[in-house]
Amino acid sequence: MQKLSKRTSLADKTFSIRVLHFLCAAFIAGSALATCPGAQAQTIQATASQIRRAMDARDYERSEALVRSLSAAHPAEFASNNYDYLLGRLLERKGSTAEATELYQSVLSRNSALSQYALWHLANIARVSGDLAAERQYLTRLLVAHPQSALAAKARERMIDSQLESREYKSAIALLKPNAGATGSHARSAMVRLGQAYAKTGEQEQARTLFNELVNGSRDDYALEAAQGLDSLDQTSRSKPDEFEALRRARIYLFNRHWSEARAHLQYLVEKFPQSQNRPEALYQMAFTHFREYQHDKAIEWFKRVYEEYPAKREGEQGYYWIGSSLQQAKRYDEAARNYARFIDAYPKSDLIEGAYRNVVDSLRYAGKFEEAIDWAHKMVQRFANQPLATVGLYNEAKIELTRGHYDRALQLLTRVEAQPVHAKVISAPIRGEASFLRVFAIEKMGRTAEAVHAYFAVADERDNYFGQRATERLRALAETDEGRRIIEPLVRGYRAQARQALSAARYVEAKGAASQALRVIQDDSARRELLGILQECYSKLPAYSAAYRYKLIDVAKPALSGSQKPVVDASHAALAGDLISMGLYDEGVTELSLAGIQATRASADSAADSAANSASGNAAYSLAVYANRGDHAYRAVAFGESVS
Repeated sequence: MQKLSKRTSLADKTFSIRVLHFLCAAFIAGSALATCPGAQAQTIQATASQIRRAMDARDYERSEALVRSLSAAHPAEFASNNYDYLLGRLLERKGSTAEATELYQSVLSRNSALSQYALWHLANIARVSGDLAAERQYLTRLLVAHPQSALAAKARERMIDSQLESREYKSAIALLKPNAGATGSHARSAMVRLGQAYAKTGEQEQARTLFNELVNGSRDDYALEAAQGLDSLDQTSRSKPDEFEALRRARIYLFNRHWSEARAHLQYLVEKFPQSQNRPEALYQMAFTHFREYQHDKAIEWFKRVYEEYPAKREGEQGYYWIGSSLQQAKRYDEAARNYARFIDAYPKSDLIEGAYRNVVDSLRYAGKFEEAIDWAHKMVQRFANQPLATVGLYNEAKIELTRGHYDRALQLLTRVEAQPVHAKVISAPIRGEASFLRVFAIEKMGRTAEAVHAYFAVADERDNYFGQRATERLRALAETDEGRRIIEPLVRGYRAQARQALSAARYVEAKGAASQALRVIQDDSARRELLGILQECYSKLPAYSAAYRYKLIDVAKPALSGSQKPVVDASHAALAGDLISMGLYDEGVTELSLAGIQATRASADSAADSAANSASGNAAYSLAVYANRGDHAYRAVAFGESVS
């Protein structure tokens, strides 16, 4: 045992010496690699690529780990490539503001090109912590040192808000005055805040003048804030508006759906000015504010009041109609139907007569009084013969019969409806494809499954075709039944075979159509992969789809600097875009990129027809859309996609 122990000990020592030699050799090789500029540059580029891939995947934990590893291994490259700024962004994102602040300060201390962004984030951290004085110091530094920054406009706006939040109204007034005006959203925004600042300092006349200017001739968001400002001034001074001012503010509140504020002014007008010529409007709109807040009993009370006081005026007529709507919303369907019927008798030439006919049928249908509803549908067809509303009457009868399970009768009616022109803008009229889909549904319910399956397949499942999607849902549901499966499976096999054959013969439109039909029902993963591959091949060949594939993404990211390369401070929009996008900070990078523009040479085109898609401007627009999408500026990507789809 002792000899064996000695031999083991000797072997261990020998192994340890060999390991030590290996580690020394590795250390020497690593040192040599570190001193080799080419190898070091390659290492930095590889790390930079890893970081960007992690950022693109939104794997922020891995991004942070990679950046910290770079900081420990290559502190000079970490700073020269502005990765301290990236680490600051990552830490600020997860709430580690103390360390983020230190990193942003290090960006400032070496006068990095990203100093303006570091100042912006330092100001944001100060604001979140409640230190508004520090926030304004950082914002001031940003505006003084970087007046042309893409952040300057936001910094000025935030400076004003910070002053207002700190109750430094005089300073805010000084900044707001040059920009305030009655036209243009920016000027109107400044004017309303200027008025609010004057009100806070007790300068009520100046505030009132500005607010009045904002509400004259406009009902936008700034007019709304101005009306609220005027109400506040009245409350402070314990004064009341006159009749016309009360109505003006009420109309602004109504337009902006501020029902309770509108109601206060309307009720004041009704009570204080009983002889006013504006009383009918005030009564009607009072009712309407309750209607919009689902206060049905109060709405009915006020609608009745305006009708009873002014039956010959438009407001009285409308009040009578909306009594029915209030009863309908309250699910008092019998009463609603009777009210609409009386309205039809009282106002046969009203602009609202079509709505009354529609709603009396609906109310009776909701009440389960199908025979009465059908009688009124017949009246609608007769009253509005050869007009769009006649189609509505016919369609309502078809829906009632469908609901009652009278599929034969429903099919007859839907066939007649399907033959009528589509009146998409007519309320309750069937939209494109609706009657056709319901007609097939009736056929299915009648047990004519094979006929229904073929008809559902004939309804194209395409973009913006709701009933095509519903048809696909019905096909999938039928495929779960024995009878449906027996009919559908051979059709799907035929579509798959057709798709393969058409692709082989370069009949791409046919192949695309057949593959799309099969994909509506097939659930098997391998079959779906095959069909999706066929579709992809078709898309690459068909001009209507292939244009999008020919755009090239222009790489605007700045290559990472190695330790031997000295960083150059370049605060141009293009340089800042390159810095930010190289780190995967697309949210800020795309703003700089949109200001700089993307420069690219014209890509070579395979043919004259391809030149437009492959042009520098096309690639630039595509690239900006891609980067914008990565930076959560989705509206830019959507705008580009819509323009080429």
